[in-house]
Amino acid sequence: MRHTLTLILLLTTCAVANAAQPTGKDILRRALDISAAIKDYTADVRVTVDMPDIKMPERSARVYFKRPDKVAIDSKGIVMIPKKALVPGNLGAEVTKDSKVTLAGKKMEGGVPVYFLKVRQTGQKSSEDRLLFWVRGDRFTVERMEAHSANGMEMGVKWEYQLAGGKHWMPSRLVATMKGAAMRQRRPHFDPDEKSTPLASNKPGTITVVFSNLKVNTGLKDSLFVEKAKEQRQ
Repeated sequence: MRHTLTLILLLTTCAVANAAQPTGKDILRRALDISAAIKDYTADVRVTVDMPDIKMPERSARVYFKRPDKVAIDSKGIVMIPKKALVPGNLGAEVTKDSKVTLAGKKMEGGVPVYFLKVRQTGQKSSEDRLLFWVRGDRFTVERMEAHSANGMEMGVKWEYQLAGGKHWMPSRLVATMKGAAMRQRRPHFDPDEKSTPLASNKPGTITVVFSNLKVNTGLKDSLFVEKAKEQRQ
């Protein structure tokens, strides 16, 4: 009887330990489940650019998003917003069947667990590039993301959230940090209000986006994004 009780206690302890320590893929799956409920959204944004070689006034714009990766922006001027930053929970676009997700750490912040995930591609696409994610464990939102190459961090994003429609966690503010080299790849060809010098430095800069007037799951049509793309080309 004593041995039976000991065995039961051991099995129970193992079960509790496993439940308390999810794998990297478990956490990723939960984050995907949360974000998958957001089919589309519309939001007004204010964008502030603080780059060593770029002086640009604050911009206002309207952002449209639809799964899996359609993004359109309405603005009177050119607006710099990293596309990945507009889809904070869409880890599925980053993690494919050829990637490995590792739970690299966990810490408590304000009584809430925060999980640290490392994502690297494997197989033929294997490289030194990696993505790092910090996922808040009580609501499974991505609080922070970093993209690294062999040369170090190329881009980092931090999010703050608001509850839209009483049930959807959506960004209220994000700050994207980029190296000068990354900005060279994303810089607009011209902007009449921009005062700039050649991007000689590799110093980091930031793009801050503040969201308001969020509308979620309104049934945005694909034709909207086609029309917006035509307008941008013109």
